[in-house]
Amino acid sequence: MLVQPEGIGDDPYDRQVTQRADSVSYLNVPQAGYCVRETIEAAEEPTYCYCYLPTVDAFSHEMGVAHPETDAQLGAICNAIEREIVGKLDPAVAEETLLIVTADHGEVDATPETTIDLGTLDLETHLRRDEGGDPIPALGGPRNLQFHTRDGDREALRADLETGLAPLDPLVLERETILDEGLFGDREPSERFLERCPDLLAVPKKGFAWYDNGHLDNVGMHGGMHPDETLVPFAAARIDTLQDD
Repeated sequence: MLVQPEGIGDDPYDRQVTQRADSVSYLNVPQAGYCVRETIEAAEEPTYCYCYLPTVDAFSHEMGVAHPETDAQLGAICNAIEREIVGKLDPAVAEETLLIVTADHGEVDATPETTIDLGTLDLETHLRRDEGGDPIPALGGPRNLQFHTRDGDREALRADLETGLAPLDPLVLERETILDEGLFGDREPSERFLERCPDLLAVPKKGFAWYDNGHLDNVGMHGGMHPDETLVPFAAARIDTLQDD
């Protein structure tokens, strides 16, 4: 069973990963907690109930990780779990229910001094062209920039990145290192992966860089290698033990 916000899930990725799952939509965080409890109590056989709560991520992007509004969203989630799930779940059901709380990533904040518009760095001359002859822009994201270069231009692009992104103290890795270190996984690379693997990967240690298409307005961002965005909380407990507390 999938409990998720109203309006989320109608895109190719979501349809693929949630196929055959029953879904319940909610309008706000307290209702999400209620829907989880209702789903668990109504189950007549072993059930996995996944609840997606995107508000902390959304407010971290817009307001910042430590902003009071972000903290308020986190408080609302904790309150919904405590009040609607732990506090009200039938004790007999609670004895058979494991609650797991985690996140898919953390986030880090940027400042105007550590935010760079890639469009100001004049990188296009070094970029590989698509079928229409246009430069292929950076792929990945503001904390994980992947570049495909023209033949013979890799070192020139590397030098321009290290200079242009210097305020962000970037780690710039070449294709060979990416493959040797297994940064995209430890499986044998497929032909499709090798076609898409970047020639250069730039990971800013501070802030982030991207095109001025709305992402630069964000305060919080993720996808890099800072501990604050790679280490996530994980907690697990049988719900009846939480009720006893």
